[in-house]
Amino acid sequence: MINAGTYRLNRRTGNSFFFRDFSFLESDIQGFAVTYLPDGVTLLHGDMGYLVWKRNVNGYDYGFPSTDTSISYFAEKVQNSGLDDKVYVWNAEDAIQELRTTFKENYEPEELEELESLIDSQCWADVPPEVGRYQMFQDLEERFPDLEDWFETDFGTSISPFFKYRFEMLVSVSGIILNTVKNWPRVPTYTHPRRG
Repeated sequence: MINAGTYRLNRRTGNSFFFRDFSFLESDIQGFAVTYLPDGVTLLHGDMGYLVWKRNVNGYDYGFPSTDTSISYFAEKVQNSGLDDKVYVWNAEDAIQELRTTFKENYEPEELEELESLIDSQCWADVPPEVGRYQMFQDLEERFPDLEDWFETDFGTSISPFFKYRFEMLVSVSGIILNTVKNWPRVPTYTHPRRG
């Protein structure tokens, strides 16, 4: 597990919990907040950027993600929020290694040779990752159209280190949030004066 820091609850305002890193208490850096909305949407915001997620729950989703949550499940919930959070990254070298392994294990030697020829003729790593990934899948689709639905595969794709850091940071404070909610009086729900 990555060391996500040691965070202290600095304050609670309504359904927002503000945390500070122990090592930066005298400064305004290394702080973040987790805000819970009544419809189950949760936001991480502050010095760690932002993340938005929602599970299929009614009401406040306090304490998620927790130590029982897998990072892939949390990543799915963040991606379902529809915002362009950088959850996954693509690496050309990893993709090439994974392709070689897949071809060695599942396809004929001639197809592996053809893959090596394709790898030697391409420069997927010399362009931005989004372009390289798309170009790789397009090249594979042209060269090997019957082997896979290449655009549905995830060769070279992994969870970004920064997303992993923020996940572990959230997991480290989930117990603090749950204990705070359990031990503090319930926050009243806002009622619009005209709508009741």
